[in-house]
Amino acid sequence: MAQFFEYTAAELAAVPENPPALTLIELRALQLALDGDTFAPESFYAVGLASAVQKLDNALDELRARVEQERRARS
Repeated sequence: MAQFFEYTAAELAAVPENPPALTLIELRALQLALDGDTFAPESFYAVGLASAVQKLDNALDELRARVEQERRARS
């Protein structure tokens, strides 16, 4: 799979066909974490953050696979 610096601008602009649905706590945990907050292990924020990250990782994997498949189809 390509490294991010190897993608074209158009490929980097690709969006998932089915973006992950994030819950309120997942979104809030992401927002707080991006602001630099940290959470106690097993707190509802930590659990929400872990869940959100897993959903985003899965979406990223699916999108990268689709981009790679489209690259192979063009070659």
